[in-house]
Amino acid sequence: MAEREAGKPEVSILILTRNEEQNIGVCLTAVFGQETRRRFEVIVVDSGSTDRTLAILENYPVRLFQMAPREFNHGRARQFASEQAEGEFLVYLVADAMPADAHWLERLVDAVAGDPAVAGAYSRQLPRPDADPVEAVRVRNKIAGSEKRREVSIQNLEEFDLLPPAERLALADFEDVSACRRRSVWQQIPIQELYWAEDLAWSLEALRAGYRIVFEPESQVIHSHRNTMGHSFRRGYVDQMVAKEWFGLLYYADSGELLVNFTRLLRKRLRLAGRDGLGALLRAPLWLLAEVMGNYLAARPRRERHVAYDFSRGLYRASFAPAEARKRVMLTRFTLGNDPRPVLFMNPNSAAIFRLRVPARAKLCFGMAINPRAWPHRREPVRFLVGIAGQNVFEQEVSLQPGGRWQEGEVDLDPWAGQRLSLSLITRAGNTDHAWAGWGRPRVVTDKLSRWDRMVNRFLDGVHRRVTGTPFRHP
Repeated sequence: MAEREAGKPEVSILILTRNEEQNIGVCLTAVFGQETRRRFEVIVVDSGSTDRTLAILENYPVRLFQMAPREFNHGRARQFASEQAEGEFLVYLVADAMPADAHWLERLVDAVAGDPAVAGAYSRQLPRPDADPVEAVRVRNKIAGSEKRREVSIQNLEEFDLLPPAERLALADFEDVSACRRRSVWQQIPIQELYWAEDLAWSLEALRAGYRIVFEPESQVIHSHRNTMGHSFRRGYVDQMVAKEWFGLLYYADSGELLVNFTRLLRKRLRLAGRDGLGALLRAPLWLLAEVMGNYLAARPRRERHVAYDFSRGLYRASFAPAEARKRVMLTRFTLGNDPRPVLFMNPNSAAIFRLRVPARAKLCFGMAINPRAWPHRREPVRFLVGIAGQNVFEQEVSLQPGGRWQEGEVDLDPWAGQRLSLSLITRAGNTDHAWAGWGRPRVVTDKLSRWDRMVNRFLDGVHRRVTGTPFRHP
């Protein structure tokens, strides 16, 4: 220890605590038991412990800093800890993750130190020996639970932006449950003050800046949680919140998709839970229900306008021209940028014709796009048209542009207020190969919210405040 303390440390190990009396002693004993050639310091940032955490810390040679509980979020606390550090390599560890052996630190830092193009690396996570079987499977199924080492970089930003949301999310994976950042990269790319997923945000920014991220399974920590319904709900909510905001990924786009996937996942989890007795068998459905409901509610948008008519839901009542166009029209979902939308897919040349009554002060609103999966195969534009009572009232040509976004369209329906009429959504193209055109969230809307709209908004706002209003420790 005296040798490590002589001179400036090469590595700074940063640990956040709050009421960690059950974990911090075990964690620090494993940290100071590391076999490493590198000098290191240990910095602890405590955010208001009221148990024996601070007393236990007095038994270890750590630098202690304190942060008011109201100031805590994951990004702010880690950025603050980083600012106190002296090492070239910043190692982040949560207090309830225990290094699995004496080589955890050396192998983690080695993954970064050997190549200046590597911005950071993260460790493999192993479930605790007494972990619930469902929780153990969750940990093993994560990228951070894999046995396979991987290095990730973005070779082409335009191609990366065209990847499906789930693939972009997986590429950016990075968990500072146990991770190392290169100090020079951290100085260039600070940790954002985020309530959740500050590690993922940092990784995405580093990859976009041209750096690589390494998953190093030879560096291992023991880390899993004792689940509760509340924890499962909050974790499901914040995971979906981040996936939607940064990648446009919806785990469950609607209630039908939620029901199908819940049933599939429940069968799988019941098989796992059945191996651990009746208690686990009874808990598994409740935990899963809480998690998927968290996912589902986080994906629901606030209602900024009243939806008087949703063309996606009314498709089964539509007629088509020509008649065979019915085979070319379907419901699906596109994500452009980070904006996922339900889509009325209409491969040209097709028209879907709807009968509806137009409310007062209404507008037809929609997005227009070609499925990103078609972009490598097509260069010609597609025309989107809106017909009302047999007359075209809107026409726009949509081209394929790298890194494209939804092109927005709007038609004022006030001239037809109170009338029952036919409204056509039409796509046309000379070359129909890979002309995978879609109307994104086509709806008739009014500015005045209904009582139901306001009730939904109050409920969603209340859930969001409840979930994000208090610090949520790492999953």
